[in-house]
Amino acid sequence: MSTSSSSVRRHLFAWSTREILLIAAIGIVFGMIFAASYYAFSITVVFGPIAGWAWTGLYLLPSLLIGYILRRPGAALLISLLYSLVTLLFSPYGPVILINCAFYAVSGEVGLALGTRYRSFSLPWMILSGILSGLVMILLYVIFYRDSFLEWALPIRIGVVGITILTGIVGAIIGKQLADALARTGALAGTALKNDGTHEV
Repeated sequence: MSTSSSSVRRHLFAWSTREILLIAAIGIVFGMIFAASYYAFSITVVFGPIAGWAWTGLYLLPSLLIGYILRRPGAALLISLLYSLVTLLFSPYGPVILINCAFYAVSGEVGLALGTRYRSFSLPWMILSGILSGLVMILLYVIFYRDSFLEWALPIRIGVVGITILTGIVGAIIGKQLADALARTGALAGTALKNDGTHEV
């Protein structure tokens, strides 16, 4: 029992140099993309909560992407930590953006854990992960900002749930297709995605 527990801990915390560099590279790229996107986000939220939540799929994308590539617990959390530090430097929202990034980190990790169990990464399971990630994001919002959520009219709440699920699906599909395209170039050699050889539809 003790030996098994130690093995699990080593697996969770033992990251290869290649994995770390990959997380860093993707995290920095998305951090810059997100920092720029926040200015557009500030404009769209003027049109209401549904327009604001339409960005959910984009902000879940790095977690779903790296989760599909590395296929191990903690990858989504690590990349979220990294891109949050990058966005902090350029975001117009200041340190408060870290709370939002933390929500996306938890949502992405939990969605992948429940959707794929880190074992099944075909498109249907990735789509399920995207849906669950979006639903976890809504759940976190309800838990921490319940009054704000209840202020919305019922049609708006339904619309928020619907657009979040839809963009979660889109984020999962784009993440998988992007990773598969990178794998075909040889850029992901040595990763779980490339080693498994499962680029199934």
